Amino acid sequence: MEHRILREGGARDEGAAHRDGEGRAGLEGVEAGILLGVSGVRLELPEGIPGLRRLERWCRRLEGAWAARWERELYPRACTAARQAREVSHPFRPWEASLTGAVTLHTPECLSLYYDAAERTGGPHGVTLRQGSAWALPGGSPLTLGELFPPGFRWRAWALAEVERQLRARLSAGESWFAPDWEARLPRSFDPERFYLTEAGPVIYFPLYSIAPYAEGIPAFSLAIPGQKENTPEE
Repeated sequence: MEHRILREGGARDEGAAHRDGEGRAGLEGVEAGILLGVSGVRLELPEGIPGLRRLERWCRRLEGAWAARWERELYPRACTAARQAREVSHPFRPWEASLTGAVTLHTPECLSLYYDAAERTGGPHGVTLRQGSAWALPGGSPLTLGELFPPGFRWRAWALAEVERQLRARLSAGESWFAPDWEARLPRSFDPERFYLTEAGPVIYFPLYSIAPYAEGIPAFSLAIPGQKENTPEE
């Protein structure tokens, strides 16, 4: 895990941040001159998998894109925010950014993972963006959600219906809160590219705030793909 603290004037301290209980790049106190704390992950893929080089290139590009965003875009914004706070004699709480990741499935046929990029920019809540991916092995080509289902299966309608069933069950059990108009938001917020794989099957997730309040985090729903005999062909 790489830690950096960016200070006024572009100075940086390597390894100066720590991880708090929620996995953020925490800062000890509010030391003068600290503007942005950055914590980035270099996700290590399983050794010896076919197509490893292609998968590693994809991971390094994504990790590099977030690092570049934080230094080239977020840091100048933090400088501006700190200056504006100082002009009105308000305290400035250092901003924080972090990238975490995990391999969620590795079999001879596929590999899946996701990254979470989080930013806290002085407001009451931070923002976390998740990016999942799945790759067919040994070729190392990307897998789509639709490819996991048999040809002709109405997977999009089935997936939405299954998410709705699980969502209603969570509401009935009092386990989760969702937006009052979640029924209207659900189909609009569904994106078949937002998924990753586990041993239990694909996990579909929805962006922060899309169908639930901030306290619910990123809503995720694990799907058990029905058997071939139960599939309904396209009309």
